[in-house]
Amino acid sequence: MWQRFSEHARKAVFYAQEEAQRFGVNHVSTEHLLLGLLRESDSVAVLVLDKLLVDVGALRAELERNIPDLKVPPPADMTLNAESKKVIDLAYREARDSNRNYLGTEHLLLGLVDFAEGLAGKTLAAFGVDIERARKAVVEVQVEDVPLVESPATEVR
Repeated sequence: MWQRFSEHARKAVFYAQEEAQRFGVNHVSTEHLLLGLLRESDSVAVLVLDKLLVDVGALRAELERNIPDLKVPPPADMTLNAESKKVIDLAYREARDSNRNYLGTEHLLLGLVDFAEGLAGKTLAAFGVDIERARKAVVEVQVEDVPLVESPATEVR
């Protein structure tokens, strides 16, 4: 599964695991995925948020305000929870529907926006990000910044 992720997307998931550990949980939730995406400041996802005029710092602060900090020792084994797995499924669908042969940060962002039930989706919606505007911004960023398009190792099916 991970071989289809762009390098930026892999890093974002790794950062999401670090964010989950920082909040003392042993699973990656949608909010951790979004925090992980925001740490990759040169990713397509952040460029899309910039295009949508989202203040990334304010978005991060709002997310962090709404995540309970359990203050427990960092867990040894980190897994994706059911919501995050759904987001990744939605991200794969976005990649496939846009005829991309990889899963990039832009697809993870679209998956988070599309999964409106998660804290990340709700927070993005509060910042004015909806799925249609986000898809349009992804296309615009990919056209404007062709060298920045994240490339993969293998094809998404």
